[in-house]
This record gives sequence, structure tokens and C-alpha cells, in this order.
Amino acid sequence: MKELELARDHISIDYGPVEFKKSKTELWLPWTAEIFLDLHGHHYHHRHTLSNYALFDVATDNRISAPKSVPVEDDDKPATDPNKRPQ
Repeated sequence: MKELELARDHISIDYGPVEFKKSKTELWLPWTAEIFLDLHGHHYHHRHTLSNYALFDVATDNRISAPKSVPVEDDDKPATDPNKRPQ
């Protein structure tokens, strides 16, 4: 781009398997990332090496059971008044 004086812009990312032993999980994650720039007449090269990954997860335990039984009110009995105090 002539306005920015950017002659070259390139990013290269190498992926590989990363094993998380505690959770027995393997994910393909970036191992290295490189950036190449030719900007304002200067050449730039930057390399990142990634390691020491941490895996965060939340374990949940769901238990499904039958609903608790609720006593059925008899229609013949008068409903109790919640505002009335016991004597």
C-alpha cells in the first residue's frame, strides 16, 4: 500500500498437538507464529514461540430425579387464610 509504505505483510502460524495430561485432552494449538513486514523501507521479522498452555474447564454434575410429591388440597376443606394468626 503506497500510502502506508507497506511493501510486504505476511504472517505464518505453525500448529501442532498439545496434550493436557490431567484432563486427558489433546488439542491442536499454535506452536510458533512469525510476522514479516517491509514497512517504510525497513524489514521486520518477529517470532513467537508458544508453550506452557493451560486448559480451563468447569465440571458439572447433573442429577435428574422424579419430582417431590406435593400434598393435594382437598376441595371440601376451606382454604387457610395466610394472614390469619394461629390461636
